[in-house]
Amino acid sequence: MVYRWMGWLSACWLPLAAAPLCQVSSPAYPQPLVELYTSEGCSSCPPADAWLGRLPPEVNALAWHVDYWNGLGWTDALSQAAWSRRQRQMVQREGGNVVYTPQVMLNGRSLEAWEGSRVQAARQARARVSLQLQVLSQDAQGLQVALQGKAEGVPVRYQLALTRAPFPHAIARGENAGRTLSHQHAVLWSAEVTGDGQTIRLPAVAEAARLVAWADAPNAPQVWQSVSLPLNRCVSVPG
Repeated sequence: MVYRWMGWLSACWLPLAAAPLCQVSSPAYPQPLVELYTSEGCSSCPPADAWLGRLPPEVNALAWHVDYWNGLGWTDALSQAAWSRRQRQMVQREGGNVVYTPQVMLNGRSLEAWEGSRVQAARQARARVSLQLQVLSQDAQGLQVALQGKAEGVPVRYQLALTRAPFPHAIARGENAGRTLSHQHAVLWSAEVTGDGQTIRLPAVAEAARLVAWADAPNAPQVWQSVSLPLNRCVSVPG
């Protein structure tokens, strides 16, 4: 069962007394963020899903399953109306008005020729935003996370997402009927964080495997920095 929720996160300004269960800090250069807008009901989406799975580990990937295909023969259980709204908002930030699947964005901007693209970190560039992500505790109610960011002269907003590990799924109807699709980096939950240097309580989300954080410009198509943390690196606290 997948638990779904999206919204603003409240934060508690608490001293961090215990050592984190796991943590990650961003490098001195910007790590790319690749976003795929996709659907199990779209026959042209599986190649994009496969491409997402071939990206190098230093590229942080998110697959947002949209819901506007759901009335055409197959309901995508990973889809959310919130992900469709996000796609429209991201396109509008670029000055566009057309959404489609599969649509790929690299650091907040549409990447049209994604099939032939080799996305890699620009190690010679200096990051203008640094991030540190820590998992402080984990129990049956969810995760307690600390996100700290530092920006050098640029406006930022901070966001978090939980993604699922790659998995196959058999499709019975619709354009992909009879196929078993291999899903990569499917987003299960996401929220915007109000500020940084905060202790944040995340809800329990079934099948979450990775926590991704990124900083982008509030009103422009620009991602400044991203990091990700595999949750299997953390030691679970019994609930």
